[in-house]
Amino acid sequence: MIQGIFGLAALIGIAWTMSETRWKVRFRDIPVRLAVQFIVAAIIIRVSVFKEFFHLLSKVALSLEEATQAGTSFVFGYLGGGALPFDEKTPGSSFIFALQALPLVLVISALSSLLFY
Repeated sequence: MIQGIFGLAALIGIAWTMSETRWKVRFRDIPVRLAVQFIVAAIIIRVSVFKEFFHLLSKVALSLEEATQAGTSFVFGYLGGGALPFDEKTPGSSFIFALQALPLVLVISALSSLLFY
């Protein structure tokens, strides 16, 4: 709890120090705006319509990840996340960032670019 409060204070302080117009900041508005953010977050977390929407988004992201994994393993074999032809001595050591994580980033950025237009 204390760490979260210090984190919020630090973020507000960093935003204030990086601001070009520090003299326009009204400090009495900060607690009100934080309260509004907490209320909106509570509504998003507690209301079932929003929960279902975010579960749907999660399923879409997971299906994109699975499709990308299948494509990279088809193209790159075990380097892209396919079945290993040998025993893995250290769990997770077969993960290659450039061939397994970056293709997902490329797929999502391409989809967002297409959906933007």
